[in-house]
Amino acid sequence: MPYYNDPMPYPGVYRLKLPLAGSPLKYVNGYLLPSASGHLLIDTGWNTEDTDIALAQQLEAIGLQSADITRIVITHAHIDHCGLAAKLMRRSKARLIMHAIEEKMTLLRYRRTRRFAHDSNQLLAKGGLDERYLPDPQEMVDRFARLVDFAAPDVVYRGGETLTQAEFEFQILWTPGHSPGHICLYDPAHKLFFSGDHVLPGITSHIGIGPESGTNPLDDYTGSLKRFRDLAVDMVLPSHGPPFKGFARRTKQILSHHEQRKAEILKILAEQTRALNAFQLVKAMTWHAKGRPAGWQSLRDFDKRLALTEVMAHLESLVTDGRLLKQDSDGAVYYQPG
Repeated sequence: MPYYNDPMPYPGVYRLKLPLAGSPLKYVNGYLLPSASGHLLIDTGWNTEDTDIALAQQLEAIGLQSADITRIVITHAHIDHCGLAAKLMRRSKARLIMHAIEEKMTLLRYRRTRRFAHDSNQLLAKGGLDERYLPDPQEMVDRFARLVDFAAPDVVYRGGETLTQAEFEFQILWTPGHSPGHICLYDPAHKLFFSGDHVLPGITSHIGIGPESGTNPLDDYTGSLKRFRDLAVDMVLPSHGPPFKGFARRTKQILSHHEQRKAEILKILAEQTRALNAFQLVKAMTWHAKGRPAGWQSLRDFDKRLALTEVMAHLESLVTDGRLLKQDSDGAVYYQPG
């Protein structure tokens, strides 16, 4: 069982490591919560053969198969979290659950992908990205078609609901930022927190400007962190990386990280005699590749674009704070100290 090496990080919960071939993340965590009345799966991984096989192997090791799943909760509708959902639903008749905003987002991403790709490129151009770095929209169309087999949800949440599974009673927490309809599951009695991509160990979630992100996703994200940072949490079960303790400490670290990134942007702009766009800024900032500090040019093309959208999100937060001014010029947005 090549992926089955951490079967039960918390009593009554199995971690399923679902491979993401070719991704630096390597795998996404799915979580299975069994019950005599039905089995709950949190997130599904990509719609690829190796993910499907890995899921089957790990379910078999605990005496189950995918047809036994009765409910699937999607923390957010990114491809590594929802890609296998429709295939599993056809096998098992499982009911699919997600936030109402993510349901709308799936229509844009997976039903109107070419439009989504076009809108993404327009936003990258507004950030000043050189045309040579703009992806071919067909690449996104092909990638989503290859990795996502998606269906509409049976149940939509808006935050504040309760989901009962076995001995657990989870509060559904709406945590926008990484994705506008991201949800976390929190059981206060067990002090157990399924964080999705909201709070991760070791790395910070991507918070970037996109067609579905809204105008200020970073403030949405930090607002979500602050709103729930005082929860009594003993164990965090994230979508990437190992389960961990120290929820409050990790939340504080992430908030500090984003303030440091804002400070870096302000320092660069303060040293300039002219306004800069996001593309000019991203090339002047420090990034990390393979865990080491690196320049923007050393990143993969996909990561270059992610870095740019992150800078755009930090810039919009600084504009909202009143610390920067912005103006449009020649199809791009330029920023200077306020």
